[in-house]
Amino acid sequence: MATPKSLGSYGDVYTAFSTAIRRNFVSLQFPTHSAAVRFRHRAYGYRNLLRQKQLRILGDPHAIVATDFDELVLRITWKGEEKAPPFCVEIEKVKLRVEMKDAEGNVIVPDTTPDPNAAQLPSPESENLSELEEAANTVAARLKSSFLG
Repeated sequence: MATPKSLGSYGDVYTAFSTAIRRNFVSLQFPTHSAAVRFRHRAYGYRNLLRQKQLRILGDPHAIVATDFDELVLRITWKGEEKAPPFCVEIEKVKLRVEMKDAEGNVIVPDTTPDPNAAQLPSPESENLSELEEAANTVAARLKSSFLG
C-alpha cells in the first residue's frame, strides 16, 4: 500500500499521536479490521517520513534520528475471539517497566519531567523546511555534545 510523501497528508495521524503523547493513551475506533490496519500502516509511514526528512536535512544517511512519536506503540484490538467490531487502534506511550536501583539498592524514580530545551518538531501543517532544518540541527547538536562531551 502506497503512503503519501507529504507531512501535510497525515493530519489525522499527527492529531492522534499528539493526543496520545499528552494523555499517554488513545483508542481510535474503526468500522472494519482493514480500516484499522490501513490507519496503523499510515501511522508507521508518517513516523518513517519524519525520519527520512531529518536524514535529508542532516545530509548523513547514517545519522541517528528519532521522532517525538517513537515512544508510541500501536496495537489493533477487537471484541471477542472472532474479530468482531469495534476494531480499535490503541496508541499507547511506552512506559519504563523496570525498577531502577542505585549502588546501595535504593529505588530510583526516573525523572519524567519534559526537557524544556528539547527540540520540538514542527507540526505536519507546516512544510517549512527551515523549521525542520532548525529542529534537526538542534537535535544533532545535542547528540554531538552528549557523545563528545
